Amino acid sequence: MKTYKAMNRKPQRPSGGLYSVKILLAAAALVLLVSCSSDEAADDKQSAIDQAVQKTADTAVRYIKDPIEKAEAVKTVEEDRTRKLEEQVK
Repeated sequence: MKTYKAMNRKPQRPSGGLYSVKILLAAAALVLLVSCSSDEAADDKQSAIDQAVQKTADTAVRYIKDPIEKAEAVKTVEEDRTRKLEEQVK
């Protein structure tokens, strides 16, 4: 059985600067790994809010643009029809 002093003794760490260098390298590697992976994820995917906004914007543009394009098509057809009638009258 261990004595009271042996039970309360703190575990010893390796002494010297090598231990602190290992800790710093591990921390730096962890920071680089986390920062690189988070940048790629942000660039590749849009958030749900951005997707909803884009969908709503596309719908709004379609509702505005479709009637204008139809009106322009009708205007072109009407101008052609008017031009043909004027040529027939002359």
